[in-house]
Amino acid sequence: MLRLAGEKPPGRPRKLRKLHSRTMTHAERNAGVDPGTPHVLTRTLLKYIFRVGLVLIALPLAYVLLAFILGSIPVNRDAQQAQHGIEVFVGSNGVHTDFVMPVRSEAIDWQAHFPVAHFRNVEPSVSHIAFGWGDREFYLETPTWADLELGTAFRASLLTSRSAMHVTYLNHPGVSERRKRIVLSSAQYQHLVGYVLDSFERDTSNRVILIPDKGYGSNDAFYTANGSYSLWNTCNTWTGRGLRQIGIKTGVWTPFAGSVLLHL
Repeated sequence: MLRLAGEKPPGRPRKLRKLHSRTMTHAERNAGVDPGTPHVLTRTLLKYIFRVGLVLIALPLAYVLLAFILGSIPVNRDAQQAQHGIEVFVGSNGVHTDFVMPVRSEAIDWQAHFPVAHFRNVEPSVSHIAFGWGDREFYLETPTWADLELGTAFRASLLTSRSAMHVTYLNHPGVSERRKRIVLSSAQYQHLVGYVLDSFERDTSNRVILIPDKGYGSNDAFYTANGSYSLWNTCNTWTGRGLRQIGIKTGVWTPFAGSVLLHL
């Protein structure tokens, strides 16, 4: 086609330009070049973070709700305490629970298993002894709440770990909001004694194993224990299990101290 001097070549037909544009876009997409890709990835990442956040919030709430429900449902609901028998206490510091028992009874002399020589300053005439099972690292590394470290709390809350028994001698404990009194028959008390003794790890001579120089004060000590601590098997579920086994009214599952004391 002849063109006059200075005449511009005709433009490409509009339809062809559109087709070319679509072809180039298709080619770019085939090559993995998509201008919208970063936005899609950002939205996907945000959705993922949001869902993970919901799970992290929902799981602790579900755990607390389950603990509240099962702790409120009693087992041994018709149990009656003995009119006469051996007086035992279930004590709490707000987080942990303990069994508090007389040092000497017809069933056992606890000093035969836990001599006062294991403790820095305990008189042989001391009246009571307390037992609390729990996470070994948490017990040994956290004598006060000021000593609590994030890593220790994380491992105790989310991992399965070794256990220890905290043994404390004390004189004439009284009843309070955090220390409940129960009266056990001779058979119930013997069963509870067996339950506590079976919770201790033993050496080759069948003696309890002291963890030296780890007590908080002059009247307590720690011993290695049987069983693993976890979110589902806490210091308080150990206490609740003991109560259930001897026929005392308590919750179905008692991961918190309040669950243990609720029905006493």
